[in-house]
Amino acid sequence: MSSSLLHALHLRLIWFYCMWAATVPVTVLLRRRLVQRGSAALPLAPALSPPSPKYMSTKGAPLVRSAEMLRKCRSGTSDIDLTRFVAAAKQFDEVMAPFGLYSKVMVLATREQLEYLQKAPAAARSTARALLLHEKASGKHTRRPQELVDGSPAIALLWMRRGFEFWLGTFEQHVSRPRSFSEECWRGYLATSAKFNGWMMRKLAAANHKLAPPWETICARGLCSEVQLKAQLKAWCAAVR
Repeated sequence: MSSSLLHALHLRLIWFYCMWAATVPVTVLLRRRLVQRGSAALPLAPALSPPSPKYMSTKGAPLVRSAEMLRKCRSGTSDIDLTRFVAAAKQFDEVMAPFGLYSKVMVLATREQLEYLQKAPAAARSTARALLLHEKASGKHTRRPQELVDGSPAIALLWMRRGFEFWLGTFEQHVSRPRSFSEECWRGYLATSAKFNGWMMRKLAAANHKLAPPWETICARGLCSEVQLKAQLKAWCAAVR
């Protein structure tokens, strides 16, 4: 079994989906699956080899701190410590800050999802499994087939995972084949988040894409030095994947 953070969170979400979807008519599930298969997306960059440890010991660097915090979110073999995950999500603001106006919407979206997570009782916020068990027991996700209720802790956790998946897809683009950040983030979006967005959200994403700054500007704003950029992005991706 993979030891990655996203894989562990993905397993929890799949488990929740399977347990909950057991009550949905099979014909509805099949019809929805056929619709989903119509979505096309670019593949993510190939999996990365482990980074050099020296790039993980640079104190104060946002990417390094983020990688360290996300790596510590694992709980057991297939669960996530939500207290640490929330702390890592809050710290990720430091990583997104150098991207300026481009990441502003994502910062606000993350903060909104964190507020939704706080709606769950404290006892249910210990791990991802505990949260999803609580959400399933609440019975509020059975109103519409295959749809989590907007504003719920479950949908918040799902979108936070998708947010990290977007950055993973974007950063891996740079590690595997460096281009301009503008091109990398757009390819990352098409490979990850685009399939979950409707026509309007795709248009808004395209408009926001025009605000993407060059890597030189991002590094100058404090992400890391240009010399260390590729190595630190690789280290972050390895910690998350």
